[in-house]
Amino acid sequence: DTLLLFSNCCKYNTGAAGQWFRTEAGRQKKIWKEEIFSEAKFKFKADMAKRKNALKRKPKPPPPLAFAPGKSDKPTSSATEIRAKEAKEDKAINNLTAEDVKPLPPWKYKRRKTEIVVPSMQCLAAMLLADPFVVRV
Repeated sequence: DTLLLFSNCCKYNTGAAGQWFRTEAGRQKKIWKEEIFSEAKFKFKADMAKRKNALKRKPKPPPPLAFAPGKSDKPTSSATEIRAKEAKEDKAINNLTAEDVKPLPPWKYKRRKTEIVVPSMQCLAAMLLADPFVVRV
């Protein structure tokens, strides 16, 4: 997009009046290509490599909460107990019936304002007289 901007500046500023602008746009286009774009591209590739390496590493699990809800004083349970507990919770969700779910409240249409405020004649006259086209006519 930036290169297109610079090339359009060179293309559409024709004649003697646009000479300075064309040369300045060409100079800035050259600086953009040689210095800024190459440096930005290098930094972008370095950042993407860092991000890729960070995603490859396995994140550490967060430390357990001291007062987690539903936590008992027993030592941590084994994986089989956790799976059994999750299966029991899933079974409870799967066995829900229509009587267990409360319906949403009915939706009502919002009334639109039927009253339209029309500016006074003095206000309209002031707006028209402020317009330079109307003053010329």
